[in-house]
Amino acid sequence: MLCNRVARDTGRRMQMKVHGQTVPVLPEGETVKYLGRALRLDAPDDAEVENRINSAWRKFMTLRKELCNRHFPLMQRMKLSGATVSATLLYGAGTWTLTEERAAKVRGAQRRMLRAMMQRKRERKSTTSPDARSEAAQAEEASEEEAETESDEESDDSGGRLEDQSGREQEEELEPWHEWVKRVTRLALHEMKRAQVDDWVDAAMERQFQLAGHISRRDDGRWSTTALNWTPEGRRARRHPLKRWEDDINKVLRELGLTVEDGEWRIFAEDRGTWKEWEIQSREFWILARQQRAEERRRKEDAAKDTPKGCLPGHQAP
Repeated sequence: MLCNRVARDTGRRMQMKVHGQTVPVLPEGETVKYLGRALRLDAPDDAEVENRINSAWRKFMTLRKELCNRHFPLMQRMKLSGATVSATLLYGAGTWTLTEERAAKVRGAQRRMLRAMMQRKRERKSTTSPDARSEAAQAEEASEEEAETESDEESDDSGGRLEDQSGREQEEELEPWHEWVKRVTRLALHEMKRAQVDDWVDAAMERQFQLAGHISRRDDGRWSTTALNWTPEGRRARRHPLKRWEDDINKVLRELGLTVEDGEWRIFAEDRGTWKEWEIQSREFWILARQQRAEERRRKEDAAKDTPKGCLPGHQAP
């Protein structure tokens, strides 16, 4: 049994009597599973998102030999991942309230799996400067010309030239870890798009829109409809307001040009055809928003690279 904070602070009960049966009370901070979902009263969404990510990793490790086997075509492995791992993670995703932190956890887990499936090693990067490479090329050309003109003469310093040539060989090192992550992630996202595998965050947003329409059109008295229409008593505490489940729905509808107050989206959701069209547009909206964030992040990274050390981005060196 779940118990709210007031009851925990006042009674600290560990069990309760219900119809003559003893029912244990879940301690604060602990989680219990019910129908595959992780239930926790003080942090319901955090517990469930973490539970889904762990379940997805277990499914991924079960199929690791197939998903990470380069003998199988990458397209087929991507589709297998979408049919198994994605389905495991997105179970019940329509009920999540996705904050930026939770979305980053979900998207980060998916990209780590994709990088493992790509099976790309870190490339070797040359450390020899362009000037040193040009000097080495010129010296090699000069030695070849000298060898052609003096091919009949014995050269006492031939061993020294070989040592110099070996010393001029380009030194190589592995590419930095963060560059490998970015490069392989870009390749993985491209292949994921080709295989028509959904981004997990975009798919969760789409399922939220679908669930909102289903609940709004129900008239059979299910508890989900009752909970959606329930208005709690009292007032929120004075702090930064927590994100609500319907905030993303209101945000999308406002971006579509609709003036929607809290709860008014349920009226629009009763029209199945219109809501289905908005559902498709909401998916396009979240994809576009993600692309814009990625482009903005790349611009900031490029600006940081072009900025001399000791200067702020956008300022010139003194």
